[in-house]
Amino acid sequence: MKKKVTEDLSTNEIDPRVYEVSFWLVPTISESELPANFDRLKKVVSDAQGEFISEEAPYMREMTYQMIRVINNVNKRFNEGYFGWVKFRALPENASIIKTAFEKDTTLIRSLFIETVEENTTYTKRPDSMVMLAEDVVVPVEAAVVAVEKVAEAVPEVVVETPAPKVE
Repeated sequence: MKKKVTEDLSTNEIDPRVYEVSFWLVPTISESELPANFDRLKKVVSDAQGEFISEEAPYMREMTYQMIRVINNVNKRFNEGYFGWVKFRALPENASIIKTAFEKDTTLIRSLFIETVEENTTYTKRPDSMVMLAEDVVVPVEAAVVAVEKVAEAVPEVVVETPAPKVE
C-alpha cells in the first residue's frame, strides 16, 4: 500500500507529518545526568525544525527481554534502562535526519521511530462494562460472570437424551 503524500503542487511544499520516537537510554547514566541527556535528544528534534506535541521524560524501567547494543565494537547486554518518548511534527526530509541521529547515538540502547497521529494514543483503562440481567437489573460484567458461575455450580448437570435417528 502506497503512502499518501500531501503536496501542494502550486508551491511544491510538503506538509509536516507527526512522528513519535521512543527510546531506551543506557542505565549507566546517573539520575543527575538524565535531564541533560533528555534535553540533548530533544535538541536533535528542535534543530531539525521539529515542533513538539508531547513527551515523556525517561524513567528507569526493567526490560521485558535482554537487549544487546554494539558500543565501540563490543556487545553490551542490558536488562534495564531509561525509557522515554517524544511526539513531534516535522517535514519528512527533516524526520530522516532525526532518525539517523537517534540511530547513531551511543547512549541509546534502542529507538523506534514511527509516523503517527497527533491525537493522544496513550492507553487508558475503559470504564467497567455493564450487563443488563433483567429489565431493571444492570451490573458490572465481572459481577455477572460471578453470578453465572455460582448458578452453574448450584444447578446439577442436566442431561438431555435425544432419540437416535431412524435409519431406513
